[in-house]
Amino acid sequence: MLGWQTTQAGFYELTAQALDDQETASTSEVVRVEVVRPFDFWSRQFFNASQLQDPLVGGSQGDPDHDNIANLLEYAFGFSPWDGDPSPTETEFVESNGQTFPAFLYTISEHAEVDVVPDLTRKMQSQWQSGPAHMTVEPIMAGDGYAQMRAQAKEPLSLTNNSAFFRLRASLPPEP
Repeated sequence: MLGWQTTQAGFYELTAQALDDQETASTSEVVRVEVVRPFDFWSRQFFNASQLQDPLVGGSQGDPDHDNIANLLEYAFGFSPWDGDPSPTETEFVESNGQTFPAFLYTISEHAEVDVVPDLTRKMQSQWQSGPAHMTVEPIMAGDGYAQMRAQAKEPLSLTNNSAFFRLRASLPPEP
């Protein structure tokens, strides 16, 4: 039996010993184990060593299929980085108390260890905003390892403020 736990990616050497019934070591073996972050494991399933070295192909912001979805978001959505995927997002309008609020739906893998943050701007030349002061983000449906999320603007549409633009940012959580 082997008990071992780590949260750090890297290479580790373990010494395994076989003990007889008198707990005398009869043999031992050094085992080299590599621990990789989930995104790195995903990347290795899709890219060879040369592609992993090219940030435009195998990097977290690479987009080898040119569908305008970076690899880190492809991973979060559960997509292949080589297949042009349909848009993983959609917009909707939520009516509440006689007002219309723009909203943005996206579906992410519940198993992907990545931080996905929606951003909002009302004018393309304006600064992007995120967080609870500007929008609510909540799961609206989950199942089969995926969660559909809704990011909804807190400010309703009006005659003078009648547009909204959403985007998603993805980042790997810091290593512990």
